Amino acid sequence: MTLPWETTAATFRESIRRSPHGYPGEPVFVAAPNATSEDEGVVLSVVLDTQTENSFLLVLDAQSWNELARVQLP
Repeated sequence: MTLPWETTAATFRESIRRSPHGYPGEPVFVAAPNATSEDEGVVLSVVLDTQTENSFLLVLDAQSWNELARVQLP
Protein backbone atom coordinates (compact mmCIF):
# COMPACT_ATOMS: atom_id res chain seq x y z
CA MET A 1 0.00 0.00 0.00
CA THR A 2 1.48 3.33 -1.04
CA LEU A 3 -0.03 6.38 0.61
CA PRO A 4 -0.41 9.62 -1.36
CA TRP A 5 2.30 12.21 -0.70
CA GLU A 6 -0.21 14.59 0.95
CA THR A 7 -0.99 11.91 3.54
CA THR A 8 2.61 11.00 4.22
CA ALA A 9 3.73 14.63 4.48
CA ALA A 10 0.88 15.44 6.88
CA THR A 11 1.72 12.42 9.04
CA PHE A 12 5.39 13.38 9.06
CA ARG A 13 4.50 16.94 10.12
CA GLU A 14 2.21 15.57 12.85
CA SER A 15 5.05 13.43 14.25
CA ILE A 16 7.29 16.49 14.34
CA ARG A 17 4.53 18.67 15.80
CA ARG A 18 4.74 16.69 19.04
CA SER A 19 8.08 18.45 19.42
CA PRO A 20 7.07 22.08 18.83
CA HIS A 21 10.70 23.20 18.72
CA GLY A 22 11.71 20.35 16.40
CA TYR A 23 13.47 20.87 13.10
CA PRO A 24 13.70 17.64 11.06
CA GLY A 25 16.50 16.71 8.73
CA GLU A 26 15.94 15.07 5.36
CA PRO A 27 13.92 11.85 5.80
CA VAL A 28 15.67 8.67 4.62
CA PHE A 29 13.92 5.47 3.57
CA VAL A 30 15.46 2.17 4.71
CA ALA A 31 13.99 -0.92 3.06
CA ALA A 32 13.19 -3.95 5.20
CA PRO A 33 15.35 -7.01 4.56
CA ASN A 34 13.56 -9.35 2.14
CA ALA A 35 10.81 -6.77 1.55
CA THR A 36 7.91 -7.94 -0.59
CA SER A 37 6.62 -4.45 -1.44
CA GLU A 38 8.49 -1.31 -2.42
CA ASP A 39 7.38 0.70 0.64
CA GLU A 40 8.12 -1.97 3.26
CA GLY A 41 10.63 -0.53 5.70
CA VAL A 42 11.14 2.54 7.85
CA VAL A 43 11.67 6.26 7.37
CA LEU A 44 14.41 7.84 9.51
CA SER A 45 14.92 11.51 10.29
CA VAL A 46 17.17 13.24 12.77
CA VAL A 47 15.24 16.01 14.50
CA LEU A 48 16.90 18.90 16.31
CA ASP A 49 14.95 20.12 19.35
CA THR A 50 16.04 23.74 19.82
CA GLN A 51 14.45 23.98 23.26
CA THR A 52 16.51 21.15 24.77
CA GLU A 53 19.44 21.64 22.37
CA ASN A 54 19.44 17.89 21.71
CA SER A 55 18.59 15.75 18.73
CA PHE A 56 16.62 12.53 18.37
CA LEU A 57 16.19 9.96 15.65
CA LEU A 58 12.57 9.68 14.57
CA VAL A 59 11.59 6.25 13.19
CA LEU A 60 8.38 5.96 11.16
CA ASP A 61 6.78 2.93 9.51
CA ALA A 62 7.13 3.59 5.77
CA GLN A 63 3.76 2.04 4.89
CA SER A 64 1.53 3.73 7.47
CA TRP A 65 3.85 6.59 8.56
CA ASN A 66 3.01 5.78 12.17
CA GLU A 67 5.72 6.66 14.66
CA LEU A 68 7.61 3.55 15.79
CA ALA A 69 10.29 5.09 17.99
CA ARG A 70 12.25 8.14 19.09
CA VAL A 71 15.86 7.61 20.02
CA GLN A 72 17.55 10.37 22.02
CA LEU A 73 20.98 11.18 20.65
CA PRO A 74 23.94 12.30 22.76
